[in-house]
Amino acid sequence: ENLEEILIRDTCGWNYTVNKMLTQHPNAAFAISAGDQFQSEDSLVQMKAYLSPVQLRSLPVANTIGNHDNDASLYGDIFNNPNEVKETFAAEAGTGYYYTYGDALFITLNSNNTFPSDAAKVLREAVNAYPDTKWRVVTMHHNPYSVTDDDSDFSEERFIFSPLFDCYDIDLCLSGHDHIYSRT
Repeated sequence: ENLEEILIRDTCGWNYTVNKMLTQHPNAAFAISAGDQFQSEDSLVQMKAYLSPVQLRSLPVANTIGNHDNDASLYGDIFNNPNEVKETFAAEAGTGYYYTYGDALFITLNSNNTFPSDAAKVLREAVNAYPDTKWRVVTMHHNPYSVTDDDSDFSEERFIFSPLFDCYDIDLCLSGHDHIYSRT
């Protein structure tokens, strides 16, 4: 397969996924993407493919910076994230942010940035802004609780982020990267 065929196949698959999601959950208020919205940094063609489902014109999507997005200035130019927190080691793509929906506080971390004080700053600002929410949910690309065969791939994330999740009473962590469904 050449790259154009792969892009066409992936775009069709993504459109199918969004359509199926909204068919099964027609009243969804928003969607969350756990990162890697595109494969190659600053690929406008891939970004357009990601944004191609017509349903995304009216459905908000909370995007998380993945390892393929991290160095992409296009990411920050396209997405308008609320309550961004200025980190010491901010990525070209942007930084962590937070928002609320109902009784839940959603905090999006850039797990490519493994500087603990930056993650703590995002968590602290979010929790201080909304201290009384019932639920606290973190979205990040790399999975600190991965069940992959090579668990060492995620030991750094576990070492850095898990104590912060305990400190800030995080109830749920949603993540991607390892392409394996798991619950912990």
